[in-house]
Amino acid sequence: MFDPTEIYQRLINAGGEWADTHAAAEILSDAADATLAREFINAQGAVEQRKALAKTSTAFQEAQAEATTARLKANKAKIQYDSMKAWCDLVRTSEATRRAEIEKGL
Repeated sequence: MFDPTEIYQRLINAGGEWADTHAAAEILSDAADATLAREFINAQGAVEQRKALAKTSTAFQEAQAEATTARLKANKAKIQYDSMKAWCDLVRTSEATRRAEIEKGL
C-alpha cells in the first residue's frame, strides 16, 4: 500500500530540490553575463575585438562553465520531479481502474 503522506513529502522534496537548483543556475547565468560585461568594459580595442576578448577571457569561460554545470543539475532535478509527478498520476489511474473493476465485479 502507498502512504500518501510519504509520497507527498517526496514530491515536496523533489520540487524543492528543483527550485533550489534552478535558482542557483539562474544566479550563475546572471553572474556569467556580468562577467562578460565586465570583461568587455575592461578590454581594449574596437567593439568587435573587445567582444572577442571578453568571450575568450578565462573569467568568462569559468563563469560560463559554472552556469552550464548548474543548469545541467537543475535540469536533472526537474526530470526527477516531473517523473515523480507522472508516477503519482499513473498510480492514481491504476487505483481508479482497480476500484472500477471491483465495483463492476470484474
